[in-house]
Parts: sequence; C-alpha cells; structure tokens
Amino acid sequence: MKIYPELGRSAFIVPTSVIHHLGSASGSELAVLLYVLSKNNFTYRDGASAIGISEKAFREAIEHWTELKVISRDPADEGADDTSLRTLERKQKNTKRSSSLPAYTTEETAKFLETNAGTAEIIDSCENIIGKIFTTAETNIVIGLLDHLSLSGEYVMLLFAHAAKIDKKSVRYVEKLALSFVDRDITRYTELEAELSALELTEDTLKFIRKLFGIGRRVFTEKEKNMVKMWCVDFGFGNDIIEKAYEITANTTGGASLSYANKVLENWHNAELKTLDEIEKFSEEFNSKKTSPAKDKLKASSSFAPSFDSDEFFESALKRSFDEDI
Repeated sequence: MKIYPELGRSAFIVPTSVIHHLGSASGSELAVLLYVLSKNNFTYRDGASAIGISEKAFREAIEHWTELKVISRDPADEGADDTSLRTLERKQKNTKRSSSLPAYTTEETAKFLETNAGTAEIIDSCENIIGKIFTTAETNIVIGLLDHLSLSGEYVMLLFAHAAKIDKKSVRYVEKLALSFVDRDITRYTELEAELSALELTEDTLKFIRKLFGIGRRVFTEKEKNMVKMWCVDFGFGNDIIEKAYEITANTTGGASLSYANKVLENWHNAELKTLDEIEKFSEEFNSKKTSPAKDKLKASSSFAPSFDSDEFFESALKRSFDEDI
C-alpha cells in the first residue's frame, strides 16, 4: 500500500532515523520531537507549555533525541539560560549568496547527503510533489538551495508545492524562483508563504480579468500585473468588485480599459469601501444627497428641465480625469 502525504501549504521533515527508535520512545518524547521538528526556534518553557508536560520532562526528551543524533543543538545557543534549538535540517549558514547555484561534484553531493540528516527525505518529498525522479543535476539544485542559499527543507518543499500548483513542474523554475526570493531577502518560511499566497491570488485574478476584459492571449505588462496585484492583494477586492468596476468602465468608455478600471477601484479604496454591498450603499447615499427638495421642485416646474444622475456625474468626472492622464 502506498500513502502520500498531503503537504498543503505547511509541512516539516522527520528524519528516517526516528523509525529505529519508535518502539522505545515514550509518547511524551515523540510529542517533543514533533514539536522540535515543526519549529525554527523555541524555548524549553514554551515547548513544555505547548505539549502540556513539565519543563524538566521536556529537557529530558530533548537530551534523549540529541543523544540518538536525531536532532542537534545550534552551537550559537550553547550555554544560554533558556536554550533554543534547531534540527539538523534547520541549521543556517552565513553563506555568501549569489545569482546562481554552485556545481557539486559526485563526492561533494555524497558527503552533503551523509553529513546533513534529512536531506534525502527532502529530495524524496520534492520528487513526490512534482511527480518525477530527479536527475543528478536536479538533485544538485535542491542541495544548492539547502546548502548554498541556506534555505530550510520546509521552504524548499513549499516552493515545489507552488510550482506544482501552477503546473510549472520544473526544478529549474524552482531554482529561478528561489534565487529571486533570496535576492529580495525573502528567506523565512512564513515570508515565503505570504509571498506565494499573494502571487497565487494575483495569478488567479489575472485569469479572471483576461476573460472579463476580453484580453485574449496578449501577455500582461509588468505595469498591469502590479496594478492587478494592488487590486486583489493591497486593496483586498474580490472578483465581484472588479467586475463592477469593469461594468462602469465599459458603460462610460465604451471599452475595456484596465487603466480606467484602476481609477474606479482606487476611488473606492480611498473611500474605504471594502465590499460590493458597501459600494452599492455608498452610491445610493450619494444619489440621495444630490437630490434636494429645491431641485425636485425646479425639475417638476419645467418639462424641459434636464435630469441629473449622480452616477453619470461621477462617471463623467472620472472620464475627464482619465482623459487628462492619457
């Protein structure tokens, strides 16, 4: 029987050496190990509290797994009163990063796999995520991400999960993505998680906009991508609000202009409107305020008096502003 882990957007590595100690480990020791493996940094006090055991028991469990060489202490934390620990897979190096990964010889690869527990498991997980067995060159790329860029195993697996989700199952793509994030100093798992969430939301919104605005196969410009990211990530607008902005754009300009829709959405954001209901309510209140008793009397006194529609006034003013910018 084969079982595949549901990695989702969060996962951590368990060294295979643990298997040899399952029969002798207590429940508390196993709980402590899982806690250790799931955290970058922690204190004995916090760990004991999270698991529900005494601090003494927590320390003893740490010593147990350390003696078995399943985990190791971060040397920088030795001697501290409230020691924080890291797993072997999480040791960070002050490695000078560059725009490319180094080449590894067969001997260097074998030595890294031997001296860095958990690396083989990380590689296996990445292969399972994108559904292929890595070549030697691809394996070396993963090692480069862990060794040269000092990225955690969880970080690397999340990159592969993202690549699989957007159907770009290429190790080279993951390498390129990792280098770009490191260049922007996005090196922590939580930072990557937030960045990928924004990226995936933007990609989904771009697909929606491509169909809504009838853009076809044309490639979005960087300016347009940044504009759309602002709508869905920074402003927090959903597709329903973007569609409403499109309707106003089409009715006013007779076309599908992303720049004009951007002005509409910026106006709503500046007015602190966050939902479609708020936008429609705002429009109704605006119309109500613009219709005074005096104007109603004047309108009724003459059949030739022009009617006034606040939405038309708003759209006209917005169109003038848009025309001036272009």
